[in-house]
Amino acid sequence: MPLRATPVPDLAAILAQPARVTDIPVEALPALLLHLGAEHHRLATVETAVAARLAALPSPPPEVARAPYTLAEAATLLGKSRAWVRRQARLGRLPGRKVGKSWVFPRDDFDRARRRVHLGA
Repeated sequence: MPLRATPVPDLAAILAQPARVTDIPVEALPALLLHLGAEHHRLATVETAVAARLAALPSPPPEVARAPYTLAEAATLLGKSRAWVRRQARLGRLPGRKVGKSWVFPRDDFDRARRRVHLGA
């Protein structure tokens, strides 16, 4: 009896819903691993090319590079909610200021405060 080729599962569907791996027949798993290895190699090649292009870009002007953090960026950096960061800035615990209706956080001062003090809830 001739061996039947096991079809390779749809990688895009598996990446979109990793739990679907449990639905794949055991005999298809070796083919899936080979497919994943090849895709991993291709992604690493793309990652290297993208990194090389970014490294070749000119540096942004200092005023762009040091633009203040937005409220959303500050909250993400601290792992806190926007409301928590806004409240800390109002209380003077974070170096921020209101510009119009938005809060901004000067990068140098904000980064220094993050390093100096462990900001807890």
